[in-house]
Amino acid sequence: MKFYGSTNGITMESENIFTAELEFEHDALLGEGPIWDWRTGSLCWVDIEGFAVHRYDPETRNHKIIDVGQYVGSIAIRRSGGLIAALKSGFASLDPDTGEIENIADAESHLPGNRFNDGKCDPAVVFGRDRWRSMKRSAMGKQICTISMWIAASV
Repeated sequence: MKFYGSTNGITMESENIFTAELEFEHDALLGEGPIWDWRTGSLCWVDIEGFAVHRYDPETRNHKIIDVGQYVGSIAIRRSGGLIAALKSGFASLDPDTGEIENIADAESHLPGNRFNDGKCDPAVVFGRDRWRSMKRSAMGKQICTISMWIAASV
């Protein structure tokens, strides 16, 4: 198989053959937000509607499911160890080894229809996340509203 590409008027050709194999398969209700934890050599992701954080170690093929008991919109690696999670109730630290959850900040408890959605941590260790708000379906079928917000996650 040949691949062709062009950059700045220079045409390149490659005859590299790529094959892909399925490493791991898991059915999630709403799986999102994969992150690579270089400290543990594992892939982590959330199942928002399954109320779970997943961790998969490709070396050992161990898959761990951590039940967080509520919607979890996203996770990021914490400088001080473990993960930070954007839960329905707010931000929390999560120890993936023990499953221990410690609340860090209550967020928007006055807006019971809200939950956090996708988020990532940038190189300055700022954790950004989106807010998802469920509203009654209008005649036009509109149902969601997304607004971005940021908090520091250097805890």
